[in-house]
Amino acid sequence: MKNKTLFVISLFSVFCIIMFLAKKNDNISEFTLLNEENTYHSFDNENITYCDVNDSIHLIMKKSKPGDIISLLPGTHYTNGVFLKSNITFIIPNKAILKLRDSADINKEAFGGIANAVIMAKGSRELPLVNLKIRVYGEIDGNKKYNPYKEGGVEGINLSWVKNSVIEGDGIIHSVNGDGIDLDAVTNIIVKDITVTNNGGSGVHFGSPRPIYGSIGNVILNVKSLNNGFRAKRNGFDLSWPNPNGAVFVNCLSKDNYRNFEIEAINSVVLNSKSINTGVVIDDDYFGGANFVFINGKNQTNKSWFSRKTIIILKHKFKRFFNIDSPKYLDNLK
Repeated sequence: MKNKTLFVISLFSVFCIIMFLAKKNDNISEFTLLNEENTYHSFDNENITYCDVNDSIHLIMKKSKPGDIISLLPGTHYTNGVFLKSNITFIIPNKAILKLRDSADINKEAFGGIANAVIMAKGSRELPLVNLKIRVYGEIDGNKKYNPYKEGGVEGINLSWVKNSVIEGDGIIHSVNGDGIDLDAVTNIIVKDITVTNNGGSGVHFGSPRPIYGSIGNVILNVKSLNNGFRAKRNGFDLSWPNPNGAVFVNCLSKDNYRNFEIEAINSVVLNSKSINTGVVIDDDYFGGANFVFINGKNQTNKSWFSRKTIIILKHKFKRFFNIDSPKYLDNLK
Protein backbone atom coordinates (compact mmCIF):
# COMPACT_ATOMS: atom_id res chain seq x y z
CA MET A 1 0.00 0.00 0.00
CA LYS A 2 2.84 2.40 0.85
CA ASN A 3 4.48 1.86 -2.55
CA LYS A 4 1.18 2.42 -4.36
CA THR A 5 0.56 5.65 -2.44
CA LEU A 6 4.05 6.93 -3.29
CA PHE A 7 3.52 6.06 -6.93
CA VAL A 8 0.19 7.95 -7.06
CA ILE A 9 1.87 10.98 -5.48
CA SER A 10 4.68 10.73 -8.06
CA LEU A 11 2.20 10.61 -10.92
CA PHE A 12 0.37 13.66 -9.58
CA SER A 13 3.69 15.51 -9.33
CA VAL A 14 4.51 14.56 -12.90
CA PHE A 15 1.11 15.80 -14.06
CA CYS A 16 1.78 19.20 -12.47
CA ILE A 17 5.21 19.36 -14.10
CA ILE A 18 3.79 18.52 -17.52
CA MET A 19 1.21 21.29 -17.21
CA PHE A 20 4.04 23.70 -16.39
CA LEU A 21 6.13 22.47 -19.32
CA ALA A 22 3.23 22.70 -21.73
CA LYS A 23 3.06 26.43 -21.08
CA LYS A 24 6.82 26.96 -20.99
CA ASN A 25 8.13 24.83 -23.83
CA ASP A 26 6.04 23.25 -26.56
CA ASN A 27 8.94 21.84 -28.54
CA ILE A 28 11.50 19.42 -27.14
CA SER A 29 13.13 18.81 -30.52
CA GLU A 30 15.58 21.71 -30.44
CA PHE A 31 18.41 21.38 -27.92
CA THR A 32 21.56 23.43 -27.60
CA LEU A 33 24.66 22.37 -25.68
CA LEU A 34 25.27 25.79 -24.17
CA ASN A 35 23.26 28.98 -24.05
CA GLU A 36 25.74 31.42 -25.55
CA GLU A 37 23.47 34.38 -24.87
CA ASN A 38 23.70 33.67 -21.15
CA THR A 39 25.46 36.43 -19.26
CA TYR A 40 27.37 36.46 -16.01
CA HIS A 41 25.01 35.92 -13.07
CA SER A 42 25.36 38.38 -10.21
CA PHE A 43 23.39 38.17 -6.98
CA ASP A 44 22.67 40.90 -4.45
CA ASN A 45 22.86 39.28 -1.05
CA GLU A 46 24.79 40.22 2.05
CA ASN A 47 25.72 36.57 2.59
CA ILE A 48 27.33 36.07 -0.80
CA THR A 49 31.03 35.29 -1.15
CA TYR A 50 32.75 35.58 -4.53
CA CYS A 51 35.78 33.37 -5.24
CA ASP A 52 38.39 34.37 -7.79
CA VAL A 53 40.75 31.85 -9.37
CA ASN A 54 43.38 32.38 -6.66
CA ASP A 55 41.04 31.75 -3.71
CA SER A 56 40.81 28.39 -1.95
CA ILE A 57 37.25 27.20 -2.55
CA HIS A 58 37.86 24.47 0.03
CA LEU A 59 38.67 26.96 2.79
CA ILE A 60 35.83 29.30 1.87
CA MET A 61 33.37 26.40 1.91
CA LYS A 62 34.78 25.18 5.23
CA LYS A 63 34.14 28.60 6.81
CA SER A 64 30.67 29.00 5.32
CA LYS A 65 27.55 29.35 7.46
CA PRO A 66 23.96 28.21 6.81
CA GLY A 67 22.32 30.47 4.26
CA ASP A 68 25.57 31.56 2.61
CA ILE A 69 25.85 31.86 -1.16
CA ILE A 70 29.25 31.06 -2.64
CA SER A 71 29.85 31.98 -6.26
CA LEU A 72 32.88 31.55 -8.46
CA LEU A 73 34.03 34.47 -10.57
CA PRO A 74 34.74 33.97 -14.30
CA GLY A 75 37.89 32.00 -15.07
CA THR A 76 39.21 28.47 -14.51
CA HIS A 77 39.16 27.31 -10.90
CA TYR A 78 41.26 24.21 -10.20
CA THR A 79 40.27 21.91 -7.36
CA ASN A 80 40.89 18.54 -5.73
CA GLY A 81 37.17 18.45 -4.94
CA VAL A 82 34.61 20.81 -3.41
CA PHE A 83 32.75 19.51 -0.34
CA LEU A 84 29.34 21.05 0.40
CA LYS A 85 27.40 21.45 3.65
CA SER A 86 23.68 21.84 4.36
CA ASN A 87 21.88 25.10 3.59
CA ILE A 88 24.49 26.38 1.14
CA THR A 89 24.09 27.73 -2.40
CA PHE A 90 27.07 27.10 -4.69
CA ILE A 91 27.13 28.85 -8.06
CA ILE A 92 29.29 28.25 -11.11
CA PRO A 93 28.37 31.21 -13.33
CA ASN A 94 28.69 31.53 -17.07
CA LYS A 95 32.36 31.87 -18.14
CA ALA A 96 33.52 30.05 -14.99
CA ILE A 97 35.01 26.55 -15.08
CA LEU A 98 35.42 24.33 -12.03
CA LYS A 99 38.11 21.88 -13.14
CA LEU A 100 39.71 18.93 -11.39
CA ARG A 101 43.45 19.48 -11.15
CA ASP A 102 45.87 17.50 -13.29
CA SER A 103 46.74 14.34 -11.30
CA ALA A 104 44.47 15.59 -8.52
CA ASP A 105 45.05 14.78 -4.85
CA ILE A 106 42.20 12.27 -4.54
CA ASN A 107 41.64 8.82 -3.09
CA LYS A 108 43.29 6.52 -5.64
CA GLU A 109 41.48 3.50 -4.16
CA ALA A 110 37.97 4.98 -4.41
CA PHE A 111 35.74 3.52 -7.09
CA GLY A 112 32.04 2.99 -7.74
CA GLY A 113 29.77 4.00 -4.85
CA ILE A 114 32.64 5.50 -2.84
CA ALA A 115 34.26 7.46 -5.67
CA ASN A 116 35.68 10.97 -5.50
CA ALA A 117 33.83 13.92 -7.03
CA VAL A 118 34.47 17.39 -8.40
CA ILE A 119 31.53 18.47 -6.20
CA MET A 120 30.66 16.22 -3.26
CA ALA A 121 27.76 16.48 -0.83
CA LYS A 122 27.76 13.54 1.56
CA GLY A 123 25.55 13.18 4.62
CA SER A 124 24.58 10.04 6.49
CA ARG A 125 21.43 8.06 7.13
CA GLU A 126 21.21 9.56 10.62
CA LEU A 127 22.11 13.10 9.50
CA PRO A 128 21.42 13.76 5.81
CA LEU A 129 22.44 17.03 4.22
CA VAL A 130 19.51 19.31 3.35
CA ASN A 131 18.63 22.41 1.34
CA LEU A 132 21.56 22.48 -1.06
CA LYS A 133 21.39 24.54 -4.22
CA ILE A 134 24.00 23.80 -6.90
CA ARG A 135 23.62 26.19 -9.82
CA VAL A 136 25.72 25.44 -12.87
CA TYR A 137 25.70 28.05 -15.64
CA GLY A 138 29.34 27.48 -16.60
CA GLU A 139 31.28 24.20 -16.67
CA ILE A 140 32.31 21.35 -14.41
CA ASP A 141 35.33 19.67 -16.03
CA GLY A 142 36.42 16.29 -14.65
CA ASN A 143 39.70 16.44 -16.58
CA LYS A 144 39.69 12.69 -17.20
CA LYS A 145 42.70 12.96 -19.51
CA TYR A 146 44.91 13.59 -16.48
CA ASN A 147 42.68 11.76 -13.96
CA PRO A 148 41.97 8.37 -15.55
CA TYR A 149 39.65 5.92 -13.84
CA LYS A 150 42.46 3.52 -12.93
CA GLU A 151 43.91 6.25 -10.68
CA GLY A 152 40.65 6.79 -8.76
CA GLY A 153 37.02 7.05 -9.76
CA VAL A 154 35.59 10.56 -10.01
CA GLU A 155 32.00 11.78 -10.44
CA GLY A 156 31.05 15.27 -11.61
CA ILE A 157 28.50 15.92 -8.86
CA ASN A 158 27.84 13.30 -6.19
CA LEU A 159 24.96 13.61 -3.74
CA SER A 160 24.82 10.92 -1.07
CA TRP A 161 22.30 11.00 1.78
CA VAL A 162 20.91 14.40 0.71
CA LYS A 163 17.33 15.69 0.91
CA ASN A 164 15.26 18.59 -0.45
CA SER A 165 17.91 20.02 -2.76
CA VAL A 166 18.37 21.25 -6.34
CA ILE A 167 20.95 20.92 -9.11
CA GLU A 168 20.06 23.39 -11.86
CA GLY A 169 21.33 25.70 -14.56
CA ASP A 170 21.99 25.64 -18.29
CA GLY A 171 25.67 24.72 -17.87
CA ILE A 172 27.58 21.57 -18.66
CA ILE A 173 29.23 18.71 -16.75
CA HIS A 174 31.81 16.94 -18.88
CA SER A 175 34.99 14.89 -19.14
CA VAL A 176 34.56 12.99 -15.85
CA ASN A 177 35.94 9.45 -15.68
CA GLY A 178 32.83 8.33 -13.75
CA ASP A 179 29.23 9.57 -13.75
CA GLY A 180 28.29 13.13 -14.65
CA ILE A 181 25.77 13.22 -11.78
CA ASP A 182 25.67 10.39 -9.23
CA LEU A 183 22.74 10.24 -6.79
CA ASP A 184 22.79 7.78 -3.87
CA ALA A 185 20.16 7.53 -1.11
CA VAL A 186 18.64 10.92 -1.98
CA THR A 187 15.10 12.22 -1.41
CA ASN A 188 13.20 15.07 -3.08
CA ILE A 189 16.01 16.16 -5.38
CA ILE A 190 15.33 18.14 -8.56
CA VAL A 191 17.90 18.07 -11.37
CA LYS A 192 16.95 20.40 -14.20
CA ASP A 193 18.27 22.00 -17.37
CA ILE A 194 21.83 20.63 -17.05
CA THR A 195 23.80 19.06 -19.92
CA VAL A 196 26.02 16.07 -19.09
CA THR A 197 28.36 14.91 -21.84
CA ASN A 198 31.49 12.90 -22.58
CA ASN A 199 31.66 11.22 -19.18
CA GLY A 200 33.06 7.71 -18.69
CA GLY A 201 30.12 6.50 -16.59
CA SER A 202 26.44 7.37 -16.87
CA GLY A 203 25.25 10.89 -17.55
CA VAL A 204 22.80 10.74 -14.63
CA HIS A 205 23.02 7.69 -12.37
CA PHE A 206 20.93 6.58 -9.39
CA GLY A 207 22.96 4.10 -7.37
CA SER A 208 22.91 3.00 -3.75
CA PRO A 209 25.21 2.90 -0.73
CA ARG A 210 26.01 -0.38 1.02
CA PRO A 211 24.00 -1.68 2.76
CA ILE A 212 21.33 -1.08 0.14
CA TYR A 213 19.24 2.06 0.62
CA GLY A 214 17.27 3.52 -2.26
CA SER A 215 16.39 7.02 -3.41
CA ILE A 216 12.79 8.28 -3.30
CA GLY A 217 10.73 10.99 -4.95
CA ASN A 218 13.21 12.71 -7.29
CA VAL A 219 12.63 14.56 -10.57
CA ILE A 220 15.00 14.78 -13.55
CA LEU A 221 13.65 17.60 -15.70
CA ASN A 222 14.78 18.89 -19.10
CA VAL A 223 18.26 17.36 -18.79
CA LYS A 224 20.43 16.53 -21.82
CA SER A 225 22.73 13.49 -21.70
CA LEU A 226 25.11 13.13 -24.65
CA ASN A 227 27.96 10.72 -25.47
CA ASN A 228 28.31 9.16 -22.02
CA GLY A 229 29.12 5.69 -20.73
CA PHE A 230 31.57 4.30 -23.28
CA ARG A 231 34.33 3.53 -20.76
CA ALA A 232 32.08 1.75 -18.28
CA LYS A 233 29.39 0.50 -20.69
CA ARG A 234 26.83 2.69 -18.96
CA ASN A 235 23.93 4.95 -19.80
CA GLY A 236 22.66 8.39 -20.58
CA PHE A 237 20.10 8.04 -17.77
CA ASP A 238 19.68 5.15 -15.39
CA LEU A 239 17.70 4.19 -12.32
CA SER A 240 19.26 1.07 -10.81
CA TRP A 241 17.16 -1.64 -9.19
CA PRO A 242 17.63 -0.60 -5.50
CA ASN A 243 15.58 2.58 -6.16
CA PRO A 244 11.83 1.81 -6.33
CA ASN A 245 9.79 5.03 -6.38
CA GLY A 246 13.13 6.65 -7.10
CA ALA A 247 12.57 9.13 -9.92
CA VAL A 248 10.54 10.48 -12.78
CA PHE A 249 12.28 11.67 -15.95
CA VAL A 250 10.48 14.47 -17.78
CA ASN A 251 11.36 16.20 -21.07
CA CYS A 252 14.85 14.66 -21.14
CA LEU A 253 17.09 14.06 -24.16
CA SER A 254 19.43 11.06 -24.27
CA LYS A 255 21.55 11.00 -27.40
CA ASP A 256 24.41 8.79 -28.59
CA ASN A 257 25.32 7.27 -25.23
CA TYR A 258 26.58 3.69 -24.84
CA ARG A 259 22.95 2.98 -23.89
CA ASN A 260 20.52 5.87 -23.73
CA PHE A 261 18.18 4.66 -20.95
CA GLU A 262 18.32 1.84 -18.39
CA ILE A 263 15.35 2.01 -16.01
CA GLU A 264 15.49 -1.03 -13.70
CA ALA A 265 13.69 0.20 -10.58
CA ILE A 266 9.93 -0.28 -10.26
CA ASN A 267 7.40 2.56 -9.92
CA SER A 268 9.42 4.86 -12.17
CA VAL A 269 8.17 7.01 -15.06
CA VAL A 270 9.71 8.45 -18.24
CA LEU A 271 7.61 11.17 -19.91
CA ASN A 272 7.89 13.32 -23.04
CA SER A 273 11.55 12.39 -23.52
CA LYS A 274 13.75 11.43 -26.45
CA SER A 275 16.22 8.62 -27.12
CA ILE A 276 18.31 9.33 -30.22
CA ASN A 277 20.89 7.13 -31.91
CA THR A 278 22.86 8.51 -34.86
CA GLY A 279 24.73 5.21 -35.21
CA VAL A 280 27.02 5.12 -32.17
CA VAL A 281 24.73 3.64 -29.48
CA ILE A 282 25.93 0.15 -28.50
CA ASP A 283 23.12 -1.30 -26.37
CA ASP A 284 19.33 -1.05 -26.52
CA ASP A 285 17.26 0.95 -24.07
CA TYR A 286 15.81 -0.96 -21.12
CA PHE A 287 12.57 0.16 -19.46
CA GLY A 288 11.70 -3.06 -17.64
CA GLY A 289 11.10 -1.38 -14.28
CA ALA A 290 9.14 1.66 -15.45
CA ASN A 291 5.40 1.81 -14.89
CA PHE A 292 4.96 4.19 -17.82
CA VAL A 293 7.24 5.30 -20.66
CA PHE A 294 6.36 7.90 -23.28
CA ILE A 295 9.42 8.47 -25.42
CA ASN A 296 10.05 9.57 -29.01
CA GLY A 297 6.38 10.47 -29.24
CA LYS A 298 5.19 6.93 -28.44
CA ASN A 299 4.02 4.89 -25.50
CA GLN A 300 6.93 2.45 -25.10
CA THR A 301 5.96 0.99 -21.74
CA ASN A 302 7.33 -2.55 -21.55
CA LYS A 303 7.39 -3.51 -17.89
CA SER A 304 8.98 -6.85 -17.09
CA TRP A 305 7.02 -9.55 -15.28
CA PHE A 306 9.92 -10.05 -12.89
CA SER A 307 11.88 -7.01 -11.75
CA ARG A 308 15.66 -7.09 -11.76
CA LYS A 309 15.53 -6.77 -7.98
CA THR A 310 13.43 -9.94 -7.75
CA ILE A 311 15.79 -11.81 -10.06
CA ILE A 312 18.86 -10.67 -8.07
CA ILE A 313 17.28 -11.74 -4.77
CA LEU A 314 16.30 -15.16 -6.17
CA LYS A 315 19.82 -15.75 -7.51
CA HIS A 316 21.27 -14.69 -4.16
CA LYS A 317 19.04 -17.13 -2.24
CA PHE A 318 19.96 -19.89 -4.67
CA LYS A 319 23.67 -19.28 -4.13
CA ARG A 320 23.25 -19.12 -0.36
CA PHE A 321 21.35 -22.42 -0.40
CA PHE A 322 24.20 -24.14 -2.25
CA ASN A 323 26.93 -22.33 -0.22
CA ILE A 324 28.09 -20.31 -3.21
CA ASP A 325 29.62 -16.90 -2.49
CA SER A 326 27.23 -13.98 -2.84
CA PRO A 327 27.36 -10.40 -1.47
CA LYS A 328 26.30 -10.14 2.18
CA TYR A 329 24.55 -6.80 1.58
CA LEU A 330 21.85 -8.75 -0.26
CA ASP A 331 20.99 -10.91 2.77
CA ASN A 332 18.17 -8.79 4.22
CA LEU A 333 16.55 -7.60 0.99
CA LYS A 334 12.92 -8.49 0.42
